[in-house]
This record gives sequence, structure tokens and C-alpha cells, in this order.
Amino acid sequence: MRGKLEKEYFGLRLLATSQHQWSTAEIIAAYGGQARVERVFRDLKGPWVCAFRPQHHWTEQKLMVHALIAFLSLLLGRVLLRRAQQGAHYRGTLRNLIQQLSRIWTATVVERQEGAGRPRVYEQEEECDPELTRLGWAVGALPG
Repeated sequence: MRGKLEKEYFGLRLLATSQHQWSTAEIIAAYGGQARVERVFRDLKGPWVCAFRPQHHWTEQKLMVHALIAFLSLLLGRVLLRRAQQGAHYRGTLRNLIQQLSRIWTATVVERQEGAGRPRVYEQEEECDPELTRLGWAVGALPG
């Protein structure tokens, strides 16, 4: 009996809905969409991505501005994640992407020229893992 239960039912997930007009494919797609929405809210509330909390504002206007800034940071993070996925075939999460990009160090170098004239200014990045450099190029964090 247990073997039959393990073979036929263990590991399966039961989805129940009140949307009787939906097809099976639509129900499964909606379930997958719910997981994506929950992931976005986790990123929105998490301190590593958008840091929507803490809110120490007393007026509705300041709360609205705070929400707008948090939403824009989430949008920017999603754009970076998409560029990393397309340009560098990145498979990680937005939080991991931000952590990896924070390991890239760049410096602005200013070299004074002999005599009159403008100084030469350029960006120089610290040597790091080639995979990390490729990821930085993909999201536009590094010139190149």
C-alpha cells in the first residue's frame, strides 16, 4: 500500500481554484506567476535589494516618495538582472547579483600633463575574476 502511495502521489502538488472557467494550463501558469510575484515582494522588502523598510516618515507625501524610490530601485535591479541574464547568461538571484557586483572596484585616475592642458582622466578597475568582469560588462558596471 505504501509503495503504491509513494509511486502515485508523493511529490505531487494539488492546486485548487475557484476559477472553473480556466484551463489546466492557465491554472498552472497562474500558480507560477504567484511565485514570481512573491519573489518580487521579498526583494522589495529585503534590505539587500530595495530596503523598503524601515519607514520613519510622518506624512503621506513622504511615504509616497519612499514607495516610489523603493519601486524605482526594484525596477533598476530587475533591469540589471535581465541584462546579466541576457549578456552573461547569469542564473542567480537579484540579491546574489548585487553582492557579486559590489565586489567590483573601480577608481578614477587623474594624470596631470606636463605644461598647460587638461589632465588625463580615465577609469581603472581592480583585477578580479574574469567571470565577474564579464558580468560587470554585461550590466554596464564596467566600461568596455
